[in-house]
Amino acid sequence: VEALLDAGRLDRQRRGGRAFGALFHDVLAVVDLDASEAAIAAAVAFKARIIGDSDVEQASVVAVVRDTLRHPLLEAAARAHARGQCRREAPVTLRLDDGTWIEGQFDLAFEEADGWTVVDFKTDTDLDATLDAYRRQVALYARAITHFAQAIGASRIGDLDRARSALRQIETIHASLQKFP
Repeated sequence: VEALLDAGRLDRQRRGGRAFGALFHDVLAVVDLDASEAAIAAAVAFKARIIGDSDVEQASVVAVVRDTLRHPLLEAAARAHARGQCRREAPVTLRLDDGTWIEGQFDLAFEEADGWTVVDFKTDTDLDATLDAYRRQVALYARAITHFAQAIGASRIGDLDRARSALRQIETIHASLQKFP
């Protein structure tokens, strides 16, 4: 698990605390991975109206989303998305060896020739206290995706129809686990 940080730039652009992070995540969940700045600005304005947040400096969110999408990692995700090998805001469920069930939702995961990359966006201004926990979180997401790929009988998820079918089954199981604690 690798942390890619540009905390200094985020500190300079960030306004609004948790509201900034919520708006940032909401926008990244819906914009195209190769979105123009105009499309990003429209998504920010729309999502800000939906969540009723006027405290966040929208221009800052636009800039950080734009810069995030222009990162080489997200450019690779956009290429994977064009091939149908990218998942966004997808639920994952994993049963650990001790029988404990772990549930989560990853922000972005995409497949390349050498395997899957899992991306979890964090907007904390100080990651020192939480970085280890975030690394464990992403490692669990990666483990769940690996388990999923093995469950459908593939080291890579190349058969999209089979993968979508298995993903629907896993989403159904995930929904069931949420309903029955």
